[in-house]
Amino acid sequence: MMIRLAVCVALLSIAVSDPGNAQGTRIHLNFQAGTLAKYVDAVRQALPTANIVIDGDSVGAIWVPTAPLARMSLPQALQWVTTTANARRKGLILQPTRSAGDSAEVFVFTVAQAPLVRVPVEPEIFVKDYTVDTFPGRSDWAEQMRAAVAGKLTKRDPKNSSGSVELVPGRPPILRVRGTRIDIQDADQTVDALQRSRYSEVVVPLERDVKALRDRLDSLRNVVLELQKRLPKGPGGT
Repeated sequence: MMIRLAVCVALLSIAVSDPGNAQGTRIHLNFQAGTLAKYVDAVRQALPTANIVIDGDSVGAIWVPTAPLARMSLPQALQWVTTTANARRKGLILQPTRSAGDSAEVFVFTVAQAPLVRVPVEPEIFVKDYTVDTFPGRSDWAEQMRAAVAGKLTKRDPKNSSGSVELVPGRPPILRVRGTRIDIQDADQTVDALQRSRYSEVVVPLERDVKALRDRLDSLRNVVLELQKRLPKGPGGT
């Protein structure tokens, strides 16, 4: 019993300068290394009125080195732990809290949340071919389509455009677009708009011309039939 008492006295003792205020108490500790939980237990033995919270078992398991401390206030006795090498690696912090109008203070040991680092994911690349229609008198139409689609992809992100556009020779030529899903969607919209515009400019007038020719042909056919009716019949009644 006398040996145990001597060990406890050697481990820690306190000198109280203001019994009514834990902040004014000076603590003497001779902590021989151990976990944060054991260190907090030692502080509580020296100062039973101290309000100290450990935020989780993993925080309490953080290693605290040997600490021969003399005449330390409660905040000092707790704050120094966060400056040790192991505590810094673990992100240990001390958060004092106090309610308005209340002199009592609670000290919380916790771990600062490290920012979540997201590993950049390479976007999936797609390849899509578009058949380029040919139009009379517009030999440069395929190149115009290529330039329009490439400009659309570059406009969205001039510095980091991942899309590429090329013309593959052939009859008809092929417009090949390589890029992300968004690049392909932009290419779809651009090609569709260009094809509709060219159809309205070239195909619709041609269709009108064809209809007019058909109407004229029908009119001529009717004239021929009328003339045939007026021709005199031959001896055989023909």
